[in-house]
Amino acid sequence: MKKKVALVWMVLLLCTLALTGCSSSREETDAASALHVSMINTYVPVEAPQALEDELKAALPQVFTAENDLVVNSVSSGDTEKDPMGAMAGMTQIAGMMSSGEMELWLCDSQNARRHGDNASLYVPLDELFTVEEQKELGIVPVTLPLMDEQGNLTGEQSAPCGVDLSGCTLITQKMYTQDVAAYVLIDSPHLEQAKEVIRYLVTAE
Repeated sequence: MKKKVALVWMVLLLCTLALTGCSSSREETDAASALHVSMINTYVPVEAPQALEDELKAALPQVFTAENDLVVNSVSSGDTEKDPMGAMAGMTQIAGMMSSGEMELWLCDSQNARRHGDNASLYVPLDELFTVEEQKELGIVPVTLPLMDEQGNLTGEQSAPCGVDLSGCTLITQKMYTQDVAAYVLIDSPHLEQAKEVIRYLVTAE
């Protein structure tokens, strides 16, 4: 049984590497010079990343240039109850893309944000992204995540604000087929200013 599980994980990892290789070659973009935005949900339509990328580049030409590009990718994480193998593949893909630097700004549902955020420690605290004055000016609704103990049980406590609610942004909710979506910036992102500009645009977009 253990050998079968190990084999499944190996196959999934190889598939993930192949998928991430394809996603990174979709455009000839130097990873070091591009902000990577990831759309993550149980299901994300295949056309959604390119549509969002085109819209953001058109809306923010001063932010995204040949020297400072933008790449939007996606992960359909699957349903752990209805499709456990698909969910396992999604988790493996996210882990692979995080390790290869293909994820910086997440547009993500709450379940995946909690599952992969390591008690929100992987996300830049909201107060470090935007000042209190900026948050008020933009009308930002903060997002917190439930904390878990070392055994994976909910503690009943919430993290400090680490996300920006995007449930009212039809530009995103229509593309991701859900209103359960928020923006989270990973702590190792080298493009914080570009990520902030994307969030600033999304929270004010109609």
